[in-house]
Amino acid sequence: MNGLNLHVLGPFSADLDGRPLLKFRTNRVQALLIYLATEEALGASIHRREGLLDLFWPGLPEKSAYQNLRQTIYQLKRVVPDRPGENGREGVSLLRPGRQTLALNPDYPLDFDLAHFLRLVRGRPGEWAEAAALYRGDFLSDFSLPDAPTFEAWAQARRSAFRQQALDALASLAGHYSDHGLSEQALPFARRQIELEDLAETGWRQLMAALAGSGRRAEALAVYEELADHLQRELGVAPDPETRALHEAIYRDDFQPGVRPGGPLRGFELGEQLGAGSFGAVYRARQPAVGREVAVKIILPAYANDPDFIRAFEAEAQHIARLEHPHIVPLYDYWREPQNAYLVMRYLRGGSLREALAPGGWEAGRVVRLAGQIAGALDAAHRQGVIHRDLKAGNILLDEEGNAYLSDFGIARPVNGGSAGPLDGRALSSLSSVSP
Repeated sequence: MNGLNLHVLGPFSADLDGRPLLKFRTNRVQALLIYLATEEALGASIHRREGLLDLFWPGLPEKSAYQNLRQTIYQLKRVVPDRPGENGREGVSLLRPGRQTLALNPDYPLDFDLAHFLRLVRGRPGEWAEAAALYRGDFLSDFSLPDAPTFEAWAQARRSAFRQQALDALASLAGHYSDHGLSEQALPFARRQIELEDLAETGWRQLMAALAGSGRRAEALAVYEELADHLQRELGVAPDPETRALHEAIYRDDFQPGVRPGGPLRGFELGEQLGAGSFGAVYRARQPAVGREVAVKIILPAYANDPDFIRAFEAEAQHIARLEHPHIVPLYDYWREPQNAYLVMRYLRGGSLREALAPGGWEAGRVVRLAGQIAGALDAAHRQGVIHRDLKAGNILLDEEGNAYLSDFGIARPVNGGSAGPLDGRALSSLSSVSP
């Protein structure tokens, strides 16, 4: 496209109107452009100049640092000059400077791979593959400012976060295909996880499961041996219990691939997968006996087979089922089997708040209405002794009229007394939403 094109996932590259930008006057000119574009993609549009001084020139006297910042801004405007206006209109500058602030101009044409990646990775399953394809490598894999430790710390934090988002998308894709009986299609996404993070066992497990599910049992067992050797050599540890349990199931030749859509499930007919999380996957389903559509959450075997989970599941499910409020998604049914546990809930057609927010912000009245509905739901839960513990946009669902409903109390537990629940010692919230 005409305008500025930036690529920061993998080796840095930039072009302006199709012509490569090969040279910046200094590394800080390049770094300033990267920082502003990255933070803009994350929702931080305006930056105080004093904060930029600390980021790029820590320890330098303030007067000298301000002079360097002004010179860097000047050089960046030379590298990416104003675009001429049309029909007598004023030209469009890349930057929007203020006396104490600096921001990118949203009117300047900018195509940014990271912005596309972040939008896609937060979308529906059909968009995760495109997000994974955009992730050519780690954020700023070939760029650094060794004499600016604050910038380096920022870049490393962003690098780790974006890599984890890519890994989550790849894991969701592999799980999505495996759960639908498409083990061969899951293989490349499992292998890509291992390329990005070879010490994380999720990708290795998904590779083993995909190989076993596609009839390649010997290869799945060989992958386990490769993993065991790798972990022993690099970390001096053995694979974790979940990986060992999967290996044992494959070795005994009683591995059960994921639940197949369209199959029967205790009076329900499973449809497509609606989403997946750390503890299981949610499917649209039909209940023929009463002629209604529902959502069925299938808890992963790693949790359904956990003794602590087994002890706590029914008591907690009963507690959650008693939550009655117009804006809490009702739990219709639940049960546990040797390899899985199931929760049956109301199916809401409006999707999640996270998806509804993707196109942009809401007007104030709509926000107030939603906040009141969810606050009422939380108040009702708290009065009955239940804390949600994973409140985020993805767990707020909408109906076709835009009313909001609080969902996924799967990691909630009673405030007082009783078992501590299945997740003690594990993360209690989604990392993207947990309080700092």
